Amino acid sequence: MIPHHFKFATLICNAFYFEKVEPSIFSLHRSKQPAANAAYRRHRSTQHTEGATPWHASSTTRSPSSPAPPAASVWPPRNALPPKAELDAAVASIRDAGGAATGLRVDSTKLDELDSLYAQISEAHGRLDVLFANAGGGSMLALGEITEAHFDETFDRNVKAVLFTVQKALPLLADGASVILTGSTAGSSGTAAFSVYSASKAAVRAFARSWILDLKPRRIRVNTISPGATRTPGLLDLAGDDAAQRQGLADYLAAQIPLARLGEPEEIASAAL
Repeated sequence: MIPHHFKFATLICNAFYFEKVEPSIFSLHRSKQPAANAAYRRHRSTQHTEGATPWHASSTTRSPSSPAPPAASVWPPRNALPPKAELDAAVASIRDAGGAATGLRVDSTKLDELDSLYAQISEAHGRLDVLFANAGGGSMLALGEITEAHFDETFDRNVKAVLFTVQKALPLLADGASVILTGSTAGSSGTAAFSVYSASKAAVRAFARSWILDLKPRRIRVNTISPGATRTPGLLDLAGDDAAQRQGLADYLAAQIPLARLGEPEEIASAAL
């Protein structure tokens, strides 16, 4: 549980998102679930993720009698930042709920942009109490088709960006602060044609285990949340604009989960809090 006296938090998605929220710490911005991507590529994969809860899964093989997932586009758009209008809407929703928020679009793979962001936070507030590194993404290529560009793009976004997002925040993080990383069920389960992404998310889990020891003298906690299929725009957009395809995608994923439903963003937020 995060004490309510913490006032300053950074939430990082494909864009940076800085919030001052009292007493709530943060609100989840749009979350995209890479674990689901593997299940959608039926011509590539015969495996999917399945979990005891919608946000924590293990791997299992789809039987021949299982329904095939609906066709879907590749997720996510490469190096895409959310439109400013979308970020502004998220900020407005937090303010409407009684919080205070400021939204900034920053590419976390670019270290100079991280420097600029933290300089703004330092000038405005002087410290951070919660850092949520949530940016990430990936695409699917089977062993034998993997390119250097595919590897570099995935590891730049999912590993390098996470590392320097946290490292560059250290001077601002208060003693006793909380660092939260977004992992994936793919980081601990096998998925066909998704090995590079899976390895990148396994690296995130390894970061957390080691950083706990590095930051122990400052009492800074480091935790990883590993979501599975969660009902977000980024998930359903994989099926395109057709309502039937979108519902078919949701139904397919729900059928693979013991609770027979997708996770909800609020459940991920509750796990973080």
